[in-house]
Amino acid sequence: SLEIVGGEVGAEEEIHDQPLRGITSDPSGVTVRIERPGRLHLDHHIAHPEKIRIAETDEGAVVAIEIEDAEGVNSLVRFRSPMRPEMFDPAVE
Repeated sequence: SLEIVGGEVGAEEEIHDQPLRGITSDPSGVTVRIERPGRLHLDHHIAHPEKIRIAETDEGAVVAIEIEDAEGVNSLVRFRSPMRPEMFDPAVE
């Protein structure tokens, strides 16, 4: 799921309970790609990210990733099932 919190939006769920296809970054910012029904994709771009927070279980499994932009708007990616650390690309650590 992807939820946008802050700014003029308030709190808005962008997409619910759909598969995450990736989180990438480049000089223009961070892009979260989530699959939508019908084999379409939602690409949510966060320009000028300031902070990235990882929420974990006591065992270290990732349950959510929060990305805050320069204006204080948070993009919250929640996982339906916690992601074990070994499922992430080790090059990202």
